[in-house]
Amino acid sequence: MQIKTIYQSIVLVGSLGLVGCGATSALISHSSLDVNSKMSDTIFLDPEPANHQTVFLQVKNTTSEDLKGITTELTTNFTNAGWTVVKDQSKAYNMVQVNVLQAGEAQDPDAVWKTVQSGYGAAALGGLAGLAVGYGTGSVVGGLGAGLGVAAVSWVADSAIKNVAYSVITDIQISVKTNGKVSNTQQASLKQGTSTVQNQTATSTGNWLKYQTRIGTVAQKVNLKFPDAKPVIVKQLGQQISNIFISND
Repeated sequence: MQIKTIYQSIVLVGSLGLVGCGATSALISHSSLDVNSKMSDTIFLDPEPANHQTVFLQVKNTTSEDLKGITTELTTNFTNAGWTVVKDQSKAYNMVQVNVLQAGEAQDPDAVWKTVQSGYGAAALGGLAGLAVGYGTGSVVGGLGAGLGVAAVSWVADSAIKNVAYSVITDIQISVKTNGKVSNTQQASLKQGTSTVQNQTATSTGNWLKYQTRIGTVAQKVNLKFPDAKPVIVKQLGQQISNIFISND
């Protein structure tokens, strides 16, 4: 009986070195916070003279997450670069409109990049939400046997230590005031019931040249929480948007 107990202990202790391979891999690959951003389309703007370096900011958030820091970040970046942020659209030569399309946990970061590639206004693809996996260590570990214990402990380790990704996807519209007239035509197809489609066309003139793009930002780290990822995501997003206007030379 004593020999059997010693043997089981040796097997268990020796096997613990192999426990949680997935958890070990996650710790090695994602031990520090990694934040990446991608833009669907590049926007090239002509340099603005000093008296035209005024910008109106409009940030909207259609998600349930609190991302008010985007406006503050943009304001800081433009102000530090010598630009003037105005609250009256009519006094601005430039306009930045931001809509936060998605914010939260991302099950598959590749789905984020595909959604970015689809461009401004396109629907978000699947695979963005639902990464979290519930687990309970007390009930599992309490009933471990010598043989099943290694697999169970490995499962608990892999569940407790995992790479977590959060993403923020935004649609951006940049408008630049011009001296000439700009003609705009907007078309829409509206469904009426299940078999009828109503087409609408609206034509207008103005003096704003408009550009559109989409930006996706993904933050990854082991056991990352969104409150910890949010400040870094907001800072990087604000930097990328303001860099459309601001030269880094």
